Amino acid sequence: MMADIFSSFDDHNSVFMSMYTLMWVCSLLVLLTFNMSIWTNTNRFSYLLNVPKSVISSQVTRSFGLKLGGFTNFMAALFTSLLV
Repeated sequence: MMADIFSSFDDHNSVFMSMYTLMWVCSLLVLLTFNMSIWTNTNRFSYLLNVPKSVISSQVTRSFGLKLGGFTNFMAALFTSLLV
C-alpha cells in the first residue's frame, strides 16, 4: 500500500522516524572517522581509512568543490557511507 504525502506527519506513523537516531549516529561516526587524523597519531588503521577518502576527495575537488570549505570532507563522508 502506498503512503500519501501527509502520512509522514501522522503521530502514529513511526516508519519514517524509527531509524532517525541511527542515521545521525552513522553519519557522525563517518565524519569523526575522517577527521580523526587531526587529533590522533597516524597508524595503519588511519592509513587504510584515508586511502578511499583521498581518492574520493581528489574526484570531488576536480569538479567544483575546491573553493568550498568542508565540502570535500562532507562529500567524501557521504560517498563512503553509501559504499558501506
